[in-house]
Amino acid sequence: MTKALYVLLTVWGLIVACVQLYAEVSPNSVDCIVAVRPWFRSKPGCALIEISGMRASADTANAITQRLAAFDEDAVSYLILSHHAALYVPPKIQKLRYLVGLKMDNVTLIEWNEDAALTQTHHPRARFVFLVRFNATSIPAGLLSSDFPELLLDVEICVSTLSDVPSNLPSVWSPGAWLLLEHSNFTTVPDVLVDMKLTFLSLSFNEITTVPAGLFTNPWMTMIGLSGNPISQLPEIPVENLTSLVLLSLDSTNLLVLPSWMDDAFFARTVLYLGNSPHCKVFGCNRQYLDSEQDDCRRLHQIDENRESSSTR
Repeated sequence: MTKALYVLLTVWGLIVACVQLYAEVSPNSVDCIVAVRPWFRSKPGCALIEISGMRASADTANAITQRLAAFDEDAVSYLILSHHAALYVPPKIQKLRYLVGLKMDNVTLIEWNEDAALTQTHHPRARFVFLVRFNATSIPAGLLSSDFPELLLDVEICVSTLSDVPSNLPSVWSPGAWLLLEHSNFTTVPDVLVDMKLTFLSLSFNEITTVPAGLFTNPWMTMIGLSGNPISQLPEIPVENLTSLVLLSLDSTNLLVLPSWMDDAFFARTVLYLGNSPHCKVFGCNRQYLDSEQDDCRRLHQIDENRESSSTR
């Protein structure tokens, strides 16, 4: 009995060693950034793939499909598409059922249709999409499926040519999402975003001059980023409507006078960034992003209000 068990364990050990050795010697492509070694697979595994137009021509859907086909689909967790002058996103992306994150960097998007969309059916684990240096006329159909992934709650678009968002966005994306539309071409806050169930919205470093009051009173909105916009004043809002906001970023704006609803109760629950704004420059506390700056600005602003009040008596 003991000898039989010894033989069995020896054979099992040899099998494991052979399988692992086969996985280890599987060839890897230059597109693979983080290799994994799955057993009993005919193709190499890669957790992070970057398909770059700088390494080989891969703008067309067929070219990207061929490069993705070199890998085990079930091993892919993260996909980067970078440096594409005319990007066509292929339907093959719907085969990546364990995809967690998708990033596009320095691309001009030509086509990302519904047949290549991120969906709950095909991508139940998807959690984020980052689009950086993204040249497109609008948010593509690939991010607007009616079967949008339920866990995909972080969409960040930075340095883009976007200037508006589709009107059906609230009906497609899950409540509680983060949306960053930074360094783009927005001149106004899109109406569709004002009442959308977002917990974080950043429109920093656009060309927005006015901000609708509804953005601050949206009960879902806990963080708002408006830094780097030529905003010179904020709307007056009934204090009782301001309950959910915990962070407001207004540094590098043209804001000089704070609205009346920024009172002690507001500062008790909300972090306000005002660095590099006329308001802080007037009071000589322009050390951007430091907590001490916020305390100085608040205190000096209160002193200024008290002085104005005294002079009018």
